[in-house]
Amino acid sequence: MSELTQLNRIATAGELSATIAHEVNQPLTGIVTRANAALRWLSGKNDPDVGKARDALSQIVSAGHRASDVVTSVRAMFRKDTQEKRAVDINKLIRSVLGLVYMDLRKHSIESRTGLAVNLPAVIGNEVQLQQVILNLVMNGIEAMSSTEPRAAISKIGV
Repeated sequence: MSELTQLNRIATAGELSATIAHEVNQPLTGIVTRANAALRWLSGKNDPDVGKARDALSQIVSAGHRASDVVTSVRAMFRKDTQEKRAVDINKLIRSVLGLVYMDLRKHSIESRTGLAVNLPAVIGNEVQLQQVILNLVMNGIEAMSSTEPRAAISKIGV
């Protein structure tokens, strides 16, 4: 069963590679752009704008953490040791999956609307396996919506 689960994850990886590349490249592009701007603001001949440079550097740090979170999430999804069960914030999990499939949704002109309850209790389970289940449901929904107009995927949890 563990081997089958691993094979399923690997198959899904092929579908998600473009999305993952986008999710990592987006903060990296922001990092480069903001770093160049900070350098320009600091190299002002008479009056460097330290405040703007500081703001740009703070945004660089945030974008770097976001890129790291994407990589960490993807690595966790494909690890073989996925038997650990713990409290999982299902809303956070849904948002992370929707972030991973964002480009797929856009490519198919599907609008995603979520209605997540604010005070849902944590779910006890394996975060990676739950992420895989939600990912499979979303990918199936994208496939099923390929022939419908208008395309709006609505997620309501605990509402």
